[in-house]
Amino acid sequence: MNGPTISSETKPTYSRLFWPAVLVGWAFIANGVRGVLENHRVVHLSGFLRVFVGALLVHDVLLAPFVIALGTIVSRVVPPAIRAAVQAGLIISGVVVLFAFPFVRGYGRVPDNPTILPRNYAQGLAMVLAVVWLGVVAVAAVAWRSSRHHAS
Repeated sequence: MNGPTISSETKPTYSRLFWPAVLVGWAFIANGVRGVLENHRVVHLSGFLRVFVGALLVHDVLLAPFVIALGTIVSRVVPPAIRAAVQAGLIISGVVVLFAFPFVRGYGRVPDNPTILPRNYAQGLAMVLAVVWLGVVAVAAVAWRSSRHHAS
């Protein structure tokens, strides 16, 4: 048997930055919990828990499976030469859409104060996504041409 073997004694190896990063992450979490508990008059615990659990469910039931399915499709359909450009475009698009969503939906807009959320954010989102995907097309074209040049 020449294949790889799995030993029960194999321990995972971590970068030297792993445990300090874990400590920093837990410090941020502790600070957030402290903030919620100290501001109990402003932050209603039941509302906070409803939003927190809702966000977890949306992530685990909708977002994560969608991202996994999309990643699987991209890995099977998109040629390797341009796959990185398409993946980068999808990641950037996802972050931009998540950031812009509350603005596009108009959360916080007040009818008697037109200076709050005064722009057409859906149009702005479409413009940003168009620029991102024009960049993806440009990078993919260069990568495709480079891969074709090296293949010949």
